[in-house]
Amino acid sequence: MGLSTHQNEVCVHFVSDSTGETVTKVGRAAFAQFQKKNIVENLWPFVHTPRQILHILKKIEAQPGVVICTLVDDLLFQELKKGCDRLGLPCISLLGPLLSFLEGEGWSRIAPKAGRQHDLDSAYFRRIDAVDFALNHDDGHGLDTIHEADVILLGVSRSSKTPCCVYLSYKGIKAANVPLILDAPLDERLIQLLTKADRPLIVGLLQDPSLLRNIRQKRAEHLSHDCDDYTSTENIRQETFYAQKLFKKYNIPTISVSRRSVEEIVAMVISMMGAKRMEG
Repeated sequence: MGLSTHQNEVCVHFVSDSTGETVTKVGRAAFAQFQKKNIVENLWPFVHTPRQILHILKKIEAQPGVVICTLVDDLLFQELKKGCDRLGLPCISLLGPLLSFLEGEGWSRIAPKAGRQHDLDSAYFRRIDAVDFALNHDDGHGLDTIHEADVILLGVSRSSKTPCCVYLSYKGIKAANVPLILDAPLDERLIQLLTKADRPLIVGLLQDPSLLRNIRQKRAEHLSHDCDDYTSTENIRQETFYAQKLFKKYNIPTISVSRRSVEEIVAMVISMMGAKRMEG
């Protein structure tokens, strides 16, 4: 098939089982040593399954180019290499030669772990940044920079938005949440983001109205002001309908949080993030 070299353009696919930080840095450093070309980069991070490899190979076939990877799982690398060979494209492993050399010198390999070199640096600081982001973008705050989020959660009051965002932040994911309030128009900044094709993952959280009423009633016991509307069955029904209508209007995927733990909800959000990344 050959490389995509239209005029002065070269396509490069970076494939990693971690963030892709290492492979992109090394690749860019190498290309910088040669005559300037327009490098079109495609990054495929967090690759852990043969299914992901097959998806990436389809993307590579559609946009042929140099494939550079850092995959510690040799079976995944072999799948990628086999596919690139079939397409007639180079597939370069940055880790392979060094690992082979060290094994030849008698070094004993431990169990493979993606991104091990970042355990004490970038992962730690990524979590710190994510926690700070979640705190500054809680309950509809920080709308000027909400587009920087990895995921945005929308839902009515007491639909687990904040605890889910905090939990996501501990995993290094920048999460924001915005409450949906009946008869209160959405902020224009959020509306603009909702209408963009390249928006972050936005997820709607839905709670069963009867369970939501019980949760709010317990919450109301600790509040001193009038909570009749807040706990009203009819009001909650209208809020739920409003949220569902909005999610449908803007094509927002939803998760039912009824009887689900924060851990379960977050796992579903992360799965949606992976699916969105594979579609991109």
